Amino acid sequence: MVNRTESETAEGHSPAKSPKRLGRRIWRIVRIIWISTGIAITLWLYDSFRARGVDEKTLQSNAQITVADTDEALAFTPTEPKAPIGLLFFHGGGVEPDAYAPLMRAVSEHGFIAVIVKLPYRFAPFESHRREAIDRARRIFAQTEGVDKWVVAGHSKGGKIATELVHDDRSSVDALVLIGTSHPKDFSLSNITIPVKKIFASNDGVTTKEMIESTRSNLPEHTQWVEIVGGNHSQFGYYGRQLFDGQPTIDRTEQQRRTLEEILSTLESLRANSAALDPSG
Repeated sequence: MVNRTESETAEGHSPAKSPKRLGRRIWRIVRIIWISTGIAITLWLYDSFRARGVDEKTLQSNAQITVADTDEALAFTPTEPKAPIGLLFFHGGGVEPDAYAPLMRAVSEHGFIAVIVKLPYRFAPFESHRREAIDRARRIFAQTEGVDKWVVAGHSKGGKIATELVHDDRSSVDALVLIGTSHPKDFSLSNITIPVKKIFASNDGVTTKEMIESTRSNLPEHTQWVEIVGGNHSQFGYYGRQLFDGQPTIDRTEQQRRTLEEILSTLESLRANSAALDPSG
């Protein structure tokens, strides 16, 4: 018969095995906490990126504006376009496209077609998704009647995709507007000749001024740099407070007004240049 020693546990296990069992239990608890935290953060981000404060009439057609909502895009077309010029916009990563509807509708109300390209899965997490977003833009270029020139714009990650489109297909883009983004990072567009404008906010905690300055050399010298003092990252759209974002000292309405003003100035400048080059005009 084998005698049990006093050092053995009541369950018949030696103390040497207890640390291993305890370690496994701790690791299981850590895994549960880690997974639960990841799920909680994902749900919080998904909720914060939902469109908020968007009047339902913004997404409805009327006598002046036709709204078309498809799987690939959200388009606003004026009944009486001011010029054959359109704005193609890539929304921020994860942000619901509707969050930019007030801004795009306002552009359309000034006589320009405005189209939001919907990113696959909203985040476009992989390279294949970003390529699909660019392909969607190309289809919009080809299928939109009455537009001869395009201004391409994007907010945050949408700005990254906008720069990739210009890098890959410069002949299709007539001006570039980058909003709240530090891109391009991985390549240079310093030799492009089209008008370029970069709009950023002083209180942006997601894309800081330091981040923007670090990639300044990747844009041409003629780039217009526009700082919205008091603005932050999330107020470029109509959605919730974004993680790490700074505290704004101006309201969303004012930040949207100034952003619209800068976008319209690019569109109007392109219209004026086109009219000057048109002998019939």
